[in-house]
Amino acid sequence: MSNFPNIYMQNGAGIGLGNSGAGGAGPRRRHWTGAGDAAAMPANSSGQALIDVRVPAADAEVFFEGNNTRQAGARRMFQSPAVPVGTTYYYKVRARWKKADGSVADEERSVAVRANETTVVDFGTPAGPPELAGNPG
Repeated sequence: MSNFPNIYMQNGAGIGLGNSGAGGAGPRRRHWTGAGDAAAMPANSSGQALIDVRVPAADAEVFFEGNNTRQAGARRMFQSPAVPVGTTYYYKVRARWKKADGSVADEERSVAVRANETTVVDFGTPAGPPELAGNPG
């Protein structure tokens, strides 16, 4: 697995997304649900988010924050850097693939991620609200 500042690829591809925040091309913190200052929280109150991206075609292109991940396969796994527990971050994930009729599908989704949880992004199903599934780890 390769490590980069804002996303970790589990099958060897490389990408760096910059620092978190609106201008950093990394995950964006939209709201804080915990109490107190994040800097005052103990070190063990953070964890990684797992992003499970599923695409209808193994040769689809997948982009995080506009950066092509250059991976192949119908299912691709990504990990965030450590983020504070109780904070929701968002990545813009886009997929582009050729449909059976020859036309090109191009979809973008805003994906909510939280520490120690798995988010499934399935481009084979219509977009709905971001879903998180608990994944203690």
